[in-house]
Amino acid sequence: MCIRDRAQLDAHLLLFESANAVEWSPLSTRSEPMARSRHTCVFDTAENQVFMFGGKQEMLDEAMGDEPKPEEDSAIAGEGADGEEAAAEAEEGAASAAEAEEAGEAQAQVVYLNELYVGSVDGKENAVQWNMVCPTGEPPKPRVNCELELLDKKVLVYGGEDVEGNTLCDMHMYDPEDNSWRCVWDSLAPPEGKPMQVFFDVNKKQLLKLDGSSGAFDALEALDLEPLLAKGDNLIVERKGSAEKTLNELEDFGGKEGT
Repeated sequence: MCIRDRAQLDAHLLLFESANAVEWSPLSTRSEPMARSRHTCVFDTAENQVFMFGGKQEMLDEAMGDEPKPEEDSAIAGEGADGEEAAAEAEEGAASAAEAEEAGEAQAQVVYLNELYVGSVDGKENAVQWNMVCPTGEPPKPRVNCELELLDKKVLVYGGEDVEGNTLCDMHMYDPEDNSWRCVWDSLAPPEGKPMQVFFDVNKKQLLKLDGSSGAFDALEALDLEPLLAKGDNLIVERKGSAEKTLNELEDFGGKEGT
């Protein structure tokens, strides 16, 4: 949760102080999202609401309503040695499943998420009303541990890791005004093993990257976010179009020189 000042802390978590102690009063939730981990939240003080994105869920097969599926007839009813081996493997799999069930063990499925939730904080009722947002446009890939920030009333999602453990270096913007996603930045991931620290500087409207290759995180890169927020079109598409235009001009020039 990105909380920067006391006003935000009071609004979201309802902090009550006495002379000798600090008491935290939890907010009750309505329409609570399913449990998840490694997600990211940011608090909007102007609208008194919380944005939550990404993370992962570990769901048991029983909770998902999954039942063991029988093997296809062709996989176990073959002829000759292959059929016998397939039948033996099926029997072993059924026995293992039965043993796990008897032992109370349940298979868990890990699901990476790209859902965007907004939680409206009701200070009078000490409650949060959660709703899943369903924007238009292409959403970010499912991910964990991303950076989430609110800038000019827009939600920015940057980086994180995908389900295969790859580092992501793309940035997506959610605009509540027209309820849409769009990708505003994408770059290559740093070399494997290169230490990086990434965070938003809201005051300067920048994305900052600290390079720790030297061991001191003393190399700083800054990406100006204002052009990304102001543009109506995706800068990636615009740059691709500009590059294609330049290439066509060079080809035309080379053709004229050849004649």
